[in-house]
Amino acid sequence: MRSDDVSEPGPSMVRYLGLPGFTGRPGTEMNAVTAPTLTVSGAPRSYLVVSIPVPAGMPKNRPISYEVTQSGLAAILGALSGTIAPDPARPRSILVTLPVPNHSRAGTLPIAKVRFFVDGMAPVDVPIQVSIAAIQRIELTAVDGLRAVRPGDAFTLTFRLTNLGNALDTVEVRVLAPGGWRLPAGMLPAALPLDVHATADRSITIGVPLGSSTGSASVRLVALVHGQPVATVDVPVQVLEDASSSPHNGARLTTAAGLVAGSGAAPLSAFAAALDGQLTDDIRVTARATVVPNRRADGLYGLSRTGLYPLTPSLLLSASAWRLGLGLTSARLTDLTGVGVAGDGGSLDLIRSRWSASAYAARPEYGDERHGGALAGGRLDLKLGTATLTGSASHLAEQRTDPRRLDAFSLGAALPAVFQGVLSTEVAQRWFAGGHGLGWAANYERRDAGTQLSLRLSHAPGGNAAFARATDEIMGMAARSFGRVSLQGSYWHTGDEARVGLTSLLNSGGSLGMQLQLSQGVGISLTGRRSAFSASGSSGSFGSRETALDGSLNVRRQALYGSLSGSFAGVERVTRTLTGTDLHESAPRTSARAALGATGASGTLELTARFDYGGSSVGFLARQAEFGLRADRIPLIASGSTRLFATGSIQRMTWFGDRKALTALTAGVAVELPAGLAVGLNAERNPFILTPSGTGGWFYGVKVERTTVLPRLARTQTRGVVFQDQNGNGARDAGEPGFAGVLLLRGSQSVVSASDGSFQFVGQSPEAVSIDPQSLPIGFIVGGVKQTLHPELAVVAVAAVEVALELTPQALERVSTDALARAVVMAHDQNGRTWVARMGRSGVATFDALPPGRYTVELDLADIEEPLTPIRGLPEFIVGGEQPAPRLVVQLRPRPIKLNNLNAGGAGSGGGAPPKGDTP
Repeated sequence: MRSDDVSEPGPSMVRYLGLPGFTGRPGTEMNAVTAPTLTVSGAPRSYLVVSIPVPAGMPKNRPISYEVTQSGLAAILGALSGTIAPDPARPRSILVTLPVPNHSRAGTLPIAKVRFFVDGMAPVDVPIQVSIAAIQRIELTAVDGLRAVRPGDAFTLTFRLTNLGNALDTVEVRVLAPGGWRLPAGMLPAALPLDVHATADRSITIGVPLGSSTGSASVRLVALVHGQPVATVDVPVQVLEDASSSPHNGARLTTAAGLVAGSGAAPLSAFAAALDGQLTDDIRVTARATVVPNRRADGLYGLSRTGLYPLTPSLLLSASAWRLGLGLTSARLTDLTGVGVAGDGGSLDLIRSRWSASAYAARPEYGDERHGGALAGGRLDLKLGTATLTGSASHLAEQRTDPRRLDAFSLGAALPAVFQGVLSTEVAQRWFAGGHGLGWAANYERRDAGTQLSLRLSHAPGGNAAFARATDEIMGMAARSFGRVSLQGSYWHTGDEARVGLTSLLNSGGSLGMQLQLSQGVGISLTGRRSAFSASGSSGSFGSRETALDGSLNVRRQALYGSLSGSFAGVERVTRTLTGTDLHESAPRTSARAALGATGASGTLELTARFDYGGSSVGFLARQAEFGLRADRIPLIASGSTRLFATGSIQRMTWFGDRKALTALTAGVAVELPAGLAVGLNAERNPFILTPSGTGGWFYGVKVERTTVLPRLARTQTRGVVFQDQNGNGARDAGEPGFAGVLLLRGSQSVVSASDGSFQFVGQSPEAVSIDPQSLPIGFIVGGVKQTLHPELAVVAVAAVEVALELTPQALERVSTDALARAVVMAHDQNGRTWVARMGRSGVATFDALPPGRYTVELDLADIEEPLTPIRGLPEFIVGGEQPAPRLVVQLRPRPIKLNNLNAGGAGSGGGAPPKGDTP
């Protein structure tokens, strides 16, 4: 180093690099010295602007040259060489922009090297490496979009795990299913290691127990890494009715007998019968009746704990075109011609495509007392385009302690698509005890994704004493979801006319709340509300008001759940007498509730606690606490079709010395036996139920129940098959297998295909049979359908096919590969149908789902400025059978340029000789 050189500050790591007497630019003649590696942090798909200081020991007052070379796969952006001007006053550095590759794995990756050199010194290399953080991204996909199963059967659920992160992960999958469904310990046997971009398919078998509720359910799959959930997916499951599994099955007849006794009281018995299901192919029956010879209050409570309640006999027959109700039944009237109308009589509904009608006649009935009166009414609905017109009339009279009476007729209409909702209106003339008047009502309702809105205004002269909810009513509700946040608000105000002992009755209030889903299993809510009540009568008036703030926290993780809620309120009570005495009382009220439990195939176990603190001056006990432990359907024995479950609870209530603490206990077992027989035994000590001796005691109950499936009175069936169409011709050919587990729909009926693809519907129907596409696994679509007496429905396996466009070296001199994104790639099958591929910027076109068949590729390159043409004919390919999905490559070259020879004719000549040839 020359004596007049000034070195860069910092550690003298290159002091020994000076070579006196050396002149000229260093190159291979001098060995480079490697400086310490410069490490920077980055993430895939990012750009790093890196400042690289000139190595210490290099002269500050001389120009320094540099060269940047690529060490990894990423192309360095910007200038790759240059000269740094002398600057003795401050340290010098260069800036380099380094892109981090999209698919970089976690760890340290060499990405570039910068060589600094100056005359008379050995060059210095500064390696640059990027430390890439681990990015965790696990994709969990259900191969089956929708599963259908019958109670008592099992189904297999297949799912796919894909590691889309940049580091190896070990994944567990847990399965959350409805209570009682049989799972393999709720979790797969072992954790599954997944390398980067690796995919693994796994299956799990889930059993649905007999007696499960029919309808829609769901199974949740949760992927966990190091015990933390990273991905979830919900798989809908359609639980079909048992009766649909066989066309010979009819309604289910359930008979039961119960007996309750204890605490010195005489035993009380009850007998019940229920009939539910298809009576014929088109007629469904629902009937209920429970007979209790001696209705004692304490005995009725004991019977209710065994699941038996006094029920007036009722019968409902339903068909596609009519409904008939007998016994205890309700009327289908309007809001202004009668709400809450029920009695012992009959009703008839006629249902047609453009209209429906209903008629009702009964006499009032209340428990075990029969009162005079009559209930009669009818309704007619007419469909005119998208609108519905409604007419209704009624004659209603109840003779009781608080009698009610109404004669009314009304006209109404419902109009859809009004401000994206439904607007319905009604006007009615109403005659009631003490007067008459014109009533009216208007209701607007809108429900769509993330939004709910409803508003109701009504005026019904006569109010509740004339079979209305109130005389005047205003109700409004609005709710809106914003991702994880939901907001809702409501307001109501009702006023009623005179009732027995009262001249007016007013209720009003409102609420405003928010719900926030913090994560998959954690949610919080906060609601503010205010309500007021006031009543006036012959002896004065009284009322109360309450303002409260409620909050809750709910947590769920797999089978465990917990909740914590609280409320802070201010309560006021006002009383005014006719003598002018006013009494105004107010007090705070605070309550807190907590629950912790677990639910699953092993039943439900829950621990609860509650604490209330309020002012006794407004009608509440000052201090009250409650603690409970509940166990429900804990399996004790499960052997074949015989199962034994236990149920029990402990509840402790205390008032902190203000009154004596009380404890309530329950215990029971339920035995499910073959042939539809079930026996239940239970015991309960409830201190709030007084015995004849005046104290709470023990009650004991037993219930024996038998369920029998009756034969269908008239039965026909439609048989068909779902098959895998391997050649895509829409017809079932020899060797094409059946397809199991597919949900098939026909009107309101649904069945699932058997292991050989066969299915059968009960009865004959002009409605077509269709496949629910959600029940097909990934990679399959609905194919052709042959609707005959024995329908054949095809399921077609689709394939993803890639066509890569590549430019020859000659074409690369004229056009950029980015221009290939403007190409259009099409495929034509043997039937002339056309598919258009999804084009990527890299020149790779993808047909996402091609059904089986023979295809020819076609290119449309008109949007590319440079004329291109394939170097050979466009390929053909086949999808289907046992052949894997092909990947095709099409090479493109420039089109030959055609030049005419213009030398034969002189300038300005009238014509020229014909061209002698083309020059490529």
